[in-house]
Amino acid sequence: LRFLARKNAQALEAKENDERDRLAKTLCAAEEHKRELFAKRNAEVEASKKANREKEKVSLESREELHARAPLNYWGAVSELISTKPAVEKKKTDAAIAKPRKSTDLSRMRQIILKLKHRIPKSH
Repeated sequence: LRFLARKNAQALEAKENDERDRLAKTLCAAEEHKRELFAKRNAEVEASKKANREKEKVSLESREELHARAPLNYWGAVSELISTKPAVEKKKTDAAIAKPRKSTDLSRMRQIILKLKHRIPKSH
């Protein structure tokens, strides 16, 4: 009887040791995976920051160029600011959330400015 109890105790101890080893390996792998994810995320953030800085630089240069040309042709400068891409349609859920009195739809203004773009008024 003592022999069986000792054998069971040794088997349980071996299982506990195996379980501790597997847990330690899993935790190590999880830590390594976490480090890799953070490193990858930091690299993506840095790349995004760099790209945003470049876009901002180009945008500022084009804005300065636009301001330099604006006194020569006001309507041409205004028309360059208007995007020719169609506005993105809002989802029905967005419309339900929007307040009824605060309209942010600028499509009418955009249409008028585009008409002016193609039919530039004569300057006096």
